[in-house]
Amino acid sequence: MAIKFRIADTTREDMESLRTSMRRKAACLMSAILLGILVVLWVMRVIIPPVPVPSFTIYSPEENTSEVEETNRPKDLSTDSPQQMQQPLPDIIVSTEVSSSPTSLPFDMPDFVAGPGSGDLVGAGDGLGDGLGSGSKGGSMGGKKLDSAFLGVFYDFKKKNDGTESPLAGRQTTHNGDVLDLESKFVNKAWDFQNFAPYYRSRQQLYTTCFYMPNCLDREASNAYDPDGKMGLKPGRWAAVYRAKVQAPSSGKFRFVGVADSVMAVRFDGKNVLYCGLHNLKTSGWNEWMLEASPSATQGREMFAYSSCPFWNEQSGGFVAGDVFTVKKDQWYEMQVLVSEIGGGEFGFCLLIDNVDDTKKRTKDGVPIFQLFRTAWSEPTAAEAYENIKYKSEGGETDPPYDPDSEIWKAKPVTPDVRMK
Repeated sequence: MAIKFRIADTTREDMESLRTSMRRKAACLMSAILLGILVVLWVMRVIIPPVPVPSFTIYSPEENTSEVEETNRPKDLSTDSPQQMQQPLPDIIVSTEVSSSPTSLPFDMPDFVAGPGSGDLVGAGDGLGDGLGSGSKGGSMGGKKLDSAFLGVFYDFKKKNDGTESPLAGRQTTHNGDVLDLESKFVNKAWDFQNFAPYYRSRQQLYTTCFYMPNCLDREASNAYDPDGKMGLKPGRWAAVYRAKVQAPSSGKFRFVGVADSVMAVRFDGKNVLYCGLHNLKTSGWNEWMLEASPSATQGREMFAYSSCPFWNEQSGGFVAGDVFTVKKDQWYEMQVLVSEIGGGEFGFCLLIDNVDDTKKRTKDGVPIFQLFRTAWSEPTAAEAYENIKYKSEGGETDPPYDPDSEIWKAKPVTPDVRMK
């Protein structure tokens, strides 16, 4: 005999209600699990800081108001050559991040805000690079505000201070000599910024903890000074001037050792102690130190040629030593650095420092290895720089060596065109 069961309507409704309740609870449980996962991820990202990765970066600098190479062929001296006009507008580069020291620096620095002057920087950072971020090994030359650093301003001599075209613009190569004359007068007459007053000055904040820019194209040089193209910066006929008070890490006799394309000058404690580059800033001599134009350019100058920098060796004989000066440990000294690209084309520079009485490390070729002049725990490398350089050098890459145990010259940024009291 077959027995048939029939579920009562009320029982069916109860079972359906139970299923609905269980589905809702399951959905709530899944939502809670997903929310929990999101919270964990948020905590890992926000509460626990990520490990910084060393890099050379382009930064957008903040404003501050306180005082505080060329190829193996002849250099193209025309700023607006057809080749350059086909290229996109340049942007100033510089090496990038500076790591913090393994331990805190044993001094307090003033809090410097906003920067120098009007207008709209290598190698900086921030193209002429940034200088922040723990654990990084980069050098710094860019827009991020730094305490122990140089503070710089940028001038475009192709424009007047109102942004219109200046008499130094245009295709005439004679204007390159005019810019050299202007810069020579500036560095030889107490670094008086009145010489630059008629020309366009950037608002961009330039901070750097070292001066280390391997060879690239000048078109790379506007990344820090004109990151969004508002200046319309074109290659050549510009200068960046940096200034700080630096504290000697030890007593003794020192000298700067440098290389530059186009030019670099260093003033220390009120005296010009280094001129280097393809052109002679001391005499305003065009191509006086360019071997291709003046084969005897190295005579009477102490030069250091590194096998890792063949292009610079071919152009000007390599690094040149400056005048010796004496410092006392922990004493503060005013210092200024000018870097400039005049004719366009290749671009790069490096500033080292020699403790005259100290025993030097040497390359396998027997060339002395000097210290990197730096104001923070920065260790820039050419390999890191070239990973981020867009406009590679036609003349070849350079890899300037330096002693990794270089001393740190603590610095207080000072607005470059404010007179010292």
